[in-house]
Amino acid sequence: MTGHLLCPMCSGRGVLLLGEKEGVDIFRCSLCALIYRTPLLHIFYDGTYTDARYHVDARIPLAQGGQGTTLERYGHDLDVARQRLADLLKFASPPTSLLDFGCSGGAMVDVATEAGFDAYGTEPGEWIINQVAKARPKTARKMLVASSTAELACCMDVITAYDVIEHLVDPTLELDSMRLRLAVGGILLIEQPDPSSEQAVTSGIDWRHIKPREHLYLMSPANFDRILVDTMFFRKVAQWAPLPGRITMVYQKELRKMDKDQKPREPFFTGLSDMPRTEQEFGAGKTEVTVSVPDAPKNG
Repeated sequence: MTGHLLCPMCSGRGVLLLGEKEGVDIFRCSLCALIYRTPLLHIFYDGTYTDARYHVDARIPLAQGGQGTTLERYGHDLDVARQRLADLLKFASPPTSLLDFGCSGGAMVDVATEAGFDAYGTEPGEWIINQVAKARPKTARKMLVASSTAELACCMDVITAYDVIEHLVDPTLELDSMRLRLAVGGILLIEQPDPSSEQAVTSGIDWRHIKPREHLYLMSPANFDRILVDTMFFRKVAQWAPLPGRITMVYQKELRKMDKDQKPREPFFTGLSDMPRTEQEFGAGKTEVTVSVPDAPKNG
């Protein structure tokens, strides 16, 4: 196929069919490096991350030699979160507020809280939050049900999104919601697979991060700059590759006229959908919970 399709990100006529994977056509823009799958309607995608399908069913347990389910990986995820926190501390310091959008098992919430941040996390469904509550009720009380930051009545100093944007049906809309929920001068940190990396280019359709049932839009740093810097008035602070095939980007929100509609800072739990949760639901006030950190899987 020749590049005659319009890229949904840069609008250029450089889209090529990269190949087929899991019965789904995968496209790549030769101009901006965006990799994406055929359009997917919300009705076929909503709910994918709200129950055990993503956190358990789609993962190979440790006992079977896999990387483990979300809960099994907590020790490994905690080690990763500590490294990520060390990087974040170069750009933001506690006791500011922090939101980890798409927090999974809550590892980043735990390490950020321990470091002194007023940290919270979001997940699109209650299932994983209820599972975390059984072992770490304090963490679960800081995990909120929200499929978008647009559902939150708050203004945060730091928003992090680790391996989240590529899962979204409308990433541009979500980035704009993050802008509105971020304080002026606040930090937005995004980490995800990089489709413009050498690993992605040389691997082609076999690139490990092309997962049609999960990853809808694999955006390049150029894509993020186009959205956040050119149209949403963020300033890019830093960018680096934490691992081959991955990219971490840090942006700072600047004061512009378009921010006049931003809501003033409010208590974080005000107006959230399905919140607040009762303390009884998470067993609060009964016993002090000590987080036990298992050893990271050797194959992690």
